[in-house]
Amino acid sequence: MGSRCGWPDQGPNDRAFHLAVSPSPVDSEALRQAGDEWTAQLGQADRDHRPPVIGCFVGTYSSRIDLLSIVDGANLLGREQRQALRIVICGKGDLEAELVARSADNTAIILAGWQSAPKIAALMARSSFGILPYPNTPDFLASFPNKVGEYLMAGLPVMTGLAGATGDLLNRHELALPYQIGDARSVADRLSAIIGAPGAPEVHQRAADLGAEHFNPGRIYPAFADWLEQLAKPNAVPSMEALTA
Repeated sequence: MGSRCGWPDQGPNDRAFHLAVSPSPVDSEALRQAGDEWTAQLGQADRDHRPPVIGCFVGTYSSRIDLLSIVDGANLLGREQRQALRIVICGKGDLEAELVARSADNTAIILAGWQSAPKIAALMARSSFGILPYPNTPDFLASFPNKVGEYLMAGLPVMTGLAGATGDLLNRHELALPYQIGDARSVADRLSAIIGAPGAPEVHQRAADLGAEHFNPGRIYPAFADWLEQLAKPNAVPSMEALTA
């Protein structure tokens, strides 16, 4: 009998291994310089929550994702809330002109364009949360976008409206900062809550631990190779634990 979602039931040899991307190595001096550049642009903000609180998005400015709702929600915040927040959006894409127009009068929104690996690493190191504005389409619901692992390994809880595999993982580990996709008021309410109660250090540690467990390629790919070797043995039914969310 098949499963309710239309896929066959899991068999004894079925395991899930998350796709994972090795982070680019960053020279310590380049990282220090990148940190200095962010300090000049954003002020002395970090995870100790000296204001402003920083949220980051790193990716393509694609019309397929919900970036405009993030900007529109930030535009609903009052002056004091805007002063207490910086949303740094790194990338390029077809939404760029619209994002520039909608964020022009909001100092809480920084459209930073493409950034180097040291700049991205330094930004995530001082951010309080990552932003994953992906829609609830079948492909995103059934998989983990690369950004999930990147944010978690950087120690970031995730602001997202995505359900499915991602939402289940984040919710079970109390690392989701949910909002309603396409709803600017919901975005504003979530940002207000984050400003009022930024994540404590233990939240960042829990995120980093989860990222290392499920999305570290140094762990995943050796385990995957071991699994294939066990499957290749005649009449083998491997007994190792699944690497599942």
